[in-house]
Amino acid sequence: MLDKRTMPIRTAEVDLGGQWEGWTITVRKSVPFGKLIDSLTVLENSDGQKSGEVIQAIFDLLDLLIVDWNYVDTEGNPIVVGRDGFASCDYELLMLTVRKAQEAVTTIPFQEGEISPNGSTPTECSDDLIPGT
Repeated sequence: MLDKRTMPIRTAEVDLGGQWEGWTITVRKSVPFGKLIDSLTVLENSDGQKSGEVIQAIFDLLDLLIVDWNYVDTEGNPIVVGRDGFASCDYELLMLTVRKAQEAVTTIPFQEGEISPNGSTPTECSDDLIPGT
C-alpha cells in the first residue's frame, strides 16, 4: 500500500535590503498556479482599473504569498501578517514587499548541478525566462 502523498509547502526567507535591511518576509513558493496568475494578471492590467480593485488584488496576492515577516510599527510593536497588517504598513514597505514576494515566487528553481538555458546557477533566473518581464 502506498503512503498518502501531499504537496510540499516550500518557503523562502527574503531580506528586503537597502533601507529595509534586516526586514524579512517568509514567502510561500508552492502557490497554486491559477491563483498566482489571477492576482498577477489584475496587477499587470491595473491601468484604468478602480484603485479599490488594485488594492484588493495586492491584498489577495500578499495573503497568498506571505507566511511570516518581522515587521514592526513606529512604536516597535509587531505588525501581524494579514489584511489588517497590510493596511497598517508604510506604503513604500508594502510595495517593496509585493515586489520581493513576486520575485521569490517567480524565480524558476533548477536542481543542484543542473545548468539552466541561460547559464544561471540553481538560485538565479534570467528575466527572459519569465513571461511578461
